[in-house]
Amino acid sequence: MSTVEKHPDITMPELMVRLLEEHHMKADPAELSRFLCRCGFKYKKSAAGLGMRTR
Repeated sequence: MSTVEKHPDITMPELMVRLLEEHHMKADPAELSRFLCRCGFKYKKSAAGLGMRTR
C-alpha cells in the first residue's frame, strides 16, 4: 500500500517532504500531482471543502 493510499488526505508539499526524507527523491508538488493523476488517482473535495486524493 502506498503512502497516498495510507494517507489519502496528504498534501503534495507533505508528500514531497516524505519522499525526500524516506527515499532521497526530490520532486516538485505539481510534478507529483500530475504523476498521481496519470496513475489513476483523482482529486476530490470533501463536503467540508477539504481536498482528498482517491484512486
